[in-house]
Amino acid sequence: YNDSQTEKISEKQEKNFASMEEINDMLNQMLKEIKTKRLKTKGDLNGKEKELLMMYTIFNMLKIIPTRNELAGMKLTTPKQYSKQDKDFNYLVMGRDKMYYMLNNYKTNKTYGKDKKIDVPTELSKIIRVYIRATQKKSGDTLFTTSTGNPISRNVLSQMLLKTSKKYIGKGVSTTLMRKIVVSHELGDLK
Repeated sequence: YNDSQTEKISEKQEKNFASMEEINDMLNQMLKEIKTKRLKTKGDLNGKEKELLMMYTIFNMLKIIPTRNELAGMKLTTPKQYSKQDKDFNYLVMGRDKMYYMLNNYKTNKTYGKDKKIDVPTELSKIIRVYIRATQKKSGDTLFTTSTGNPISRNVLSQMLLKTSKKYIGKGVSTTLMRKIVVSHELGDLK
């Protein structure tokens, strides 16, 4: 355990470690598919189409705001409604011109407390808004669900990330690995 905490990446992660270029290539391939199938404006999406749009959105969210598995079970709400919400969940708070995460259920919440606010940059909010519009999500809905409509668990989220990244770049990229990819891209060899 101590060894794994001091190493940058484990042996298993090393063979699945992707560069930011590979992640961007994957996102570009997904976007090309989304545009070809006109999923942004199609209306009634089937399970595979929803999954493609959802995974494109999730990978962008993890690339721009590298969280752990906090996206699993995240609910959609408005700034007015947030104060009335159950603080056992994480929320995407979507206002007319602002969007932010409110994290309550995350690994270090004992240290940092609930109501951890993370602003969503404009480029990401545009991607998320397209997903919300295309999947017809409303305030109170769980943001990411399975094809049967059940909220995606942390485990299922990881499995979906692995499956999607294997399909596009031949590497299994999990949320943990995605965080490490973003950090090494942003900071290089600095710790």
